[in-house]
Amino acid sequence: MVLKELFLLLFVHCLYSVVESADCSTQACLTRLYNSKVLSAEYYTRPLGSSSSSSSKKPSGSSSGGWFWRRRSSSRSSRWFGKRDWDYHLHHAGVVVTIDRYVVGRNRWLIHKGSDYGDKWDTVITDAQNMDNRTWTRTKSRGVGACKKSVNDFLRAARIHYVYRLLGPNCQTAANGMWNMIERYC
Repeated sequence: MVLKELFLLLFVHCLYSVVESADCSTQACLTRLYNSKVLSAEYYTRPLGSSSSSSSKKPSGSSSGGWFWRRRSSSRSSRWFGKRDWDYHLHHAGVVVTIDRYVVGRNRWLIHKGSDYGDKWDTVITDAQNMDNRTWTRTKSRGVGACKKSVNDFLRAARIHYVYRLLGPNCQTAANGMWNMIERYC
């Protein structure tokens, strides 16, 4: 029993540094946020080098990102190579979760990973209002209330305990990990 309590205390202490930027500074606030049930999730992307924040705070992930591979709709290259070619470009990705309650006056939170985003971990959760709607683009969304996943489940799927690396785990592997969890369990 003591081991469980010690582990829980250590876990919450580690998570505190991840949420520090969310203006959720008390133990009760953090517990409320991490235990909140997620009702819906939205996958967002934005070009690298663009600021995700319209405020004067440090831009969230202005220099981080990962590779994104997408099939080109043109079949022109299939004449030469026998198959369609691929588009390669860098972008930043994250998932916005809508939770079942308001924490510090908000119910929409952006979870994303980037180099030096947090004090201890590179996966962070922040108020979705900090996103600049001119640069972020929603690419897919899904209701997930029936699968009973919490914010903590999403953070674990985003590989919260892994350090950011350009070749992975990066923002895209984190966002894809959350989305894969949704597709698998919801």
